[in-house]
Amino acid sequence: MKIGANAIIANSDSTIDCTILDFSDSGAKVQMEDVDIISARSKLFIPDVDHIYECEVVWRDGKYIGVKFVKGLS
Repeated sequence: MKIGANAIIANSDSTIDCTILDFSDSGAKVQMEDVDIISARSKLFIPDVDHIYECEVVWRDGKYIGVKFVKGLS
């Protein structure tokens, strides 16, 4: 499964393109070029479902991060 998404940079209107590789009701595995730009709490916009998720980064590994969904926003 690969889903196109946008990580919303904290305290900014900027986004970074990313790819969701694994997705569940509680979180996701996300691939992006620069994981260090993403703060511990951020937002993830998934255009396919037109939904913004507030996320908490729970791990980082190279070009991948694991996020836990804190709550859904519309």
